[in-house]
Amino acid sequence: MINIEFDSSKGWSKPVLQEFQDFSVSPFISGLHYGIQCYEGSKAYKNEKGEVRLFRLDCNAARFKKASTRLTMADFDGRELISLIE
Repeated sequence: MINIEFDSSKGWSKPVLQEFQDFSVSPFISGLHYGIQCYEGSKAYKNEKGEVRLFRLDCNAARFKKASTRLTMADFDGRELISLIE
């Protein structure tokens, strides 16, 4: 999992790569009540050699960036997102 905190005065923090784990969510988050959330699922497949292949990650990042902008979510660097996923 990648955890990146956001602060309106400081912007995005340094990404932290951590092991998969449960996380808690406040019942007051807007996504539970008003649907203000965004998800753009990337695709990854293994080839015959067991290597992971990412499918059109640049297109997914661009759609995610466009959708989050429409929702007035904080902007981010799409290339950095791709780097984190890779």
